[in-house]
Amino acid sequence: MADKPSAFTDMQAGNIFYTGNWTELVREVDEKKKANPELKACSSDKPFFNAQTNSCISCTSEFPLFDYKYNRCIGCSGGSQFNSDRKICVLGGRVSATV
Repeated sequence: MADKPSAFTDMQAGNIFYTGNWTELVREVDEKKKANPELKACSSDKPFFNAQTNSCISCTSEFPLFDYKYNRCIGCSGGSQFNSDRKICVLGGRVSATV
């Protein structure tokens, strides 16, 4: 059985990649925080919680985005750019691939 999470991703971090409903995800995280007050936000130098290692991590400049769903650092590919409002990589106004 996996260890109980010790922290949670700082949802204010600017480089979180997420393809689902962001507002709903933030609401779910807020509910989990209320239900588990012992959980602490990851610090600004390591803002992302990796559930596989039960630790807070940071992403490198090579892969600067944290893919919340898949728990890993990624980057936009093929000339696409990260859109921080939409939380996705875009190229020509369309969703683009990541690496």
